[in-house]
Amino acid sequence: MAIGGMAAAVPNRKDEAANTAAFEKVRADKTREAGDGFDGSWVAHPDLVPVCREVFDGVLGERPNQLDRSREDVTPTTAP
Repeated sequence: MAIGGMAAAVPNRKDEAANTAAFEKVRADKTREAGDGFDGSWVAHPDLVPVCREVFDGVLGERPNQLDRSREDVTPTTAP
């Protein structure tokens, strides 16, 4: 399993424009991660959980992970 990076954007419940911008940034980041094969994410603020779940649930469906997915464009290597 692979977990994506922390969604560090923090929503601001008192500023709708900042809140919307934070959600859009997180949605774009998590859409990229889910598309790259990650299985989930962690967040810096609980208000971001529904955004992350929606993105990952949309990609994973009923599957618990993406271990069945191979990435032909990625070649793992060892560190020097």
